[in-house]
Amino acid sequence: MEILRKLGKDHCQCPFGAAGKEVGYSCPGTSLDWAYDKLETPYAFAFEIYTTPLEDESLKARWDEKLKAGGASLLEQGEHLAHAHFVDLFNRHGSDFVHTRGSLGAGTFPGEEDGCFSQFNPDTAERFNQTLTNWVGAYLDMSDLIAEDMRKQAVDLLQNASRHAPFAA
Repeated sequence: MEILRKLGKDHCQCPFGAAGKEVGYSCPGTSLDWAYDKLETPYAFAFEIYTTPLEDESLKARWDEKLKAGGASLLEQGEHLAHAHFVDLFNRHGSDFVHTRGSLGAGTFPGEEDGCFSQFNPDTAERFNQTLTNWVGAYLDMSDLIAEDMRKQAVDLLQNASRHAPFAA
């Protein structure tokens, strides 16, 4: 969770939570499940990297408000983002990863295609390049943070093993 917290702080100030609990309902068979089950990776993340700039400030402000009002402790306890504490946020700001009753059934209607495109895709070269630069940095930072975490875990494992190793004189 600390890796996601650091990435969020530096790159998006956006909602994050425990992998596999994000959507709030069972959805087996995803690429995250496969990476965890078959490759035994302890790090499996999914990112929604873009929303329309019209929603950025509102989403960031609501997310900060939710965290300060007890949401951070809920996430630390393993709750998902579809928890009742976060529902109004995701009813207003749709997500592919967090489905709520208010967002279920919200499909694309004739004439909404342009709105759908601009909600999930940068619509100018400048926004595209800003998004690309930010998220390339985020992925590189994520790699560094994971490598650092793995080194720390290896050191901790070795220190614990040496404490419990039989002493021979």
